[in-house]
Amino acid sequence: MNVTIRQKLYGLGTLGIVIAIGVGLTGLYGISQVAGEIETTSAMGSAIRNHLEASMFLDLTRGDVSKMMNSADDAQDSAASELGDHQKLLWDRLAATVSLARSTKATAALQAESKSASSYLAAVSHIVESRKDAAAVSKVLGDFLQGYPDLRNTMDGTNDILQGDSKLAEQTANRVVGRSKLAIGAICVVSSLVLLIFASRITREINTRLAVMIELLKKMAAGDLTLHVEDQRHDELGEIARWFKNYWRNCGTRSLGWLPARVASRRQPKH
Repeated sequence: MNVTIRQKLYGLGTLGIVIAIGVGLTGLYGISQVAGEIETTSAMGSAIRNHLEASMFLDLTRGDVSKMMNSADDAQDSAASELGDHQKLLWDRLAATVSLARSTKATAALQAESKSASSYLAAVSHIVESRKDAAAVSKVLGDFLQGYPDLRNTMDGTNDILQGDSKLAEQTANRVVGRSKLAIGAICVVSSLVLLIFASRITREINTRLAVMIELLKKMAAGDLTLHVEDQRHDELGEIARWFKNYWRNCGTRSLGWLPARVASRRQPKH
């Protein structure tokens, strides 16, 4: 296969572009992976925050029930209203936590927790509705008193799971960042070496052949027309060498009157 110098230079430029694109795509892939892990870590952080707020509202509901049962008239109604707000906030925070969970274990724990929370909040609602009737309150008070510690223990266990998932997501993100840096660095080093090797070989070849041409031209300028250029490659420099060869061959069959006297004397055949 005959490759010209122009093609070699174009190929070298194309190789550089391909390497740049490869490094860019690798970097883009690494960034997308890191972005995904950052999103997961952020989601886990939000899940933990919502779950902790749910725990806080759980404690508030217990205090609201105690305050409501120890109050009367308007004060009792005000405490019931606050209890209703805290019930809603508790459920909203639990729902938000479920939507942000990433692992199967955390999702299963939150689903079980939601069932316990539903039973607990149902007991609280019965107490609110029956707050004016002490006998009716006493019927559901046991469910409330038992439901609170059960839900509290369940939430504590779920919080541990969420904390573990968050730590695992952070470790995974750090590993992805490390692998991305290593991959990009390795590609940069290897591609730079490949580009340097190809560029050095092409440059050395062109410089060597040009040096031969320049030396022959210097000798010709000094009057030495007994030159013979051999370059069998089918590229630009090879073509120049063939033209030189054809030129001197033709000069041998033509009149030498057009040459300077000191040069023509060298070209005259000896008898």
